[in-house]
Amino acid sequence: MQPIEINEFLTKHDTLIKRLKLAYSDTGSWESKILPCIRQLALLCGHLPYSANGVFSGQDGLFKGSIQAATYAVEIMESTVQLEKNIMAQHLLQGRLKAAALLAGLCSFLDTFEKISIVESSIHKENAFFHISENNHLSHLAFNPLAMPYDTWVREKLEKNSFVEFALHWKSTPPVTQCRQNLRLFYARHILVSETMAWLGEAGSLPLIELMKCLTADSDFEEFSSSVIKARDLGVFRACQFEREQMGAKLGKVLAPHGWQNTLIRILRARILNDWAINAKDSPLRKGADGLFLYWPDICPILIDDLINFGLTDLPTDPDIWAGCLLESGLTIPSKKGLATCWITVTPNAKPREAIKLSDAHFFTGNKNLYAKTIKRNFETELNKEQACALSQLTREILESTDKVFTQHIPSEQMVIQQNTITWHINEKYESSNPALSAIFDLLNREPQKVSELLIDEGLFLSDHLNFLNADLTFERLVTLLLSNNLIYENDRGEPLWVTHTDIHGSLQRGVILKADCLGARLEGNDLSFKEIFTALHHRKPSPHFAFIRHEAQSSDQLSFNFCEEENS
Repeated sequence: MQPIEINEFLTKHDTLIKRLKLAYSDTGSWESKILPCIRQLALLCGHLPYSANGVFSGQDGLFKGSIQAATYAVEIMESTVQLEKNIMAQHLLQGRLKAAALLAGLCSFLDTFEKISIVESSIHKENAFFHISENNHLSHLAFNPLAMPYDTWVREKLEKNSFVEFALHWKSTPPVTQCRQNLRLFYARHILVSETMAWLGEAGSLPLIELMKCLTADSDFEEFSSSVIKARDLGVFRACQFEREQMGAKLGKVLAPHGWQNTLIRILRARILNDWAINAKDSPLRKGADGLFLYWPDICPILIDDLINFGLTDLPTDPDIWAGCLLESGLTIPSKKGLATCWITVTPNAKPREAIKLSDAHFFTGNKNLYAKTIKRNFETELNKEQACALSQLTREILESTDKVFTQHIPSEQMVIQQNTITWHINEKYESSNPALSAIFDLLNREPQKVSELLIDEGLFLSDHLNFLNADLTFERLVTLLLSNNLIYENDRGEPLWVTHTDIHGSLQRGVILKADCLGARLEGNDLSFKEIFTALHHRKPSPHFAFIRHEAQSSDQLSFNFCEEENS
């Protein structure tokens, strides 16, 4: 709520401004015509956010959102600008129209001032009844963005009373009317300096008319089609989409204590192996020569519902947030352009569809991809920024109109329960003097942080990476001792059942599973069952798959799963 030091403020956001300068590319007019408008924007916005929660809700959010929208608008304008036939006029007009798109982007979030109210709340409160006067009333007026920039208003207040404090209140969004849209011209006058407006007019009235359309219209109506409005709208959409993807990275960190990544991996495996056939007609799962893809945002509601069924609640439903979350966690990989989603064409003449690319096709499908029809053509295709943004925006609008508005609320440090110390012990029905079991439970009590890595739905996963193994107790001897006492799962020939499990780092490990009924634990003097232990650590109920007990499975890349053989039986 405090005023800004303009030079320090611009230096703080130097990366965003340099990216805008690179997109604009006209160095001749940047310093004299564009940079002064950016300085005025900083004075108008200060440290204010764009929204109470959601996109650009943090400090400086309004300024950052405006700069990013202007950057994307300029990049899109490069490919959509309609020029005159006069060759001499083309270069001049193109530069001015590109500048008009940039300025429209800078003014694209000014509707924020219609939703906020900033008032002073002095520490030394006085009884207003004894100070009724016009001067006193005017000196305590709330911030009026139509009258002056925010930075100017704050400085005037602090000059009169250095102890004054300010409060920001969010109002309900007023209905959009043409009169209210026209008021945005008064907000824009704080940003658009007279020298820049005169410079735009050097190419005729068209750049000024196009900029006026952007300030008084919310969309590109057919009666006055405008490439500048189209660039502005797509620039705003892409800026908000990118911000939602960044919110997704934050969501992953908030949900990390709840083991959401391992939960989602199991959900994807189960869906792929049971419900989604590779390259089938009505399946969202597609596999080309360049990897494994899932149509997006088609499957997003399915994954959210599955996560809720596993106990993770209060989740946002916005697909852009989840796309960013999956990318940040490493479950998906970026497109050729480094974005969270990509565009694929499953046949040469098919329309492009948005999708996410899974990080490892073999990791998610196991041996099932051996049975799938192989397509040796790459699916991922490159679209220009205008096409990609327009298609994404259209898909989002259709989903919102048929379903409901996506929620963007990110839970704050969601229910991070303080972990009490769990004491592990061997279940009473087993021989407590067994050296193999004693070594395992000593590890669990000595290094409790490893428990969440080893505890899986079917029991305790044991591999040759256990750090208590030595010359006296090798992994082979450990497995033999456990097998002889019927403590691990075995195949039809009475041999140890070897399974493959993916650890938290995504690496495949081969090992055996210690049966769940061997595990005993005590928390605050109360004995816990395996189900209670698992739920306390992973914040969801265990969902074991015991099909491997009845069927001898061949070597599989899944954790003791043999779904293909199960389905064919």
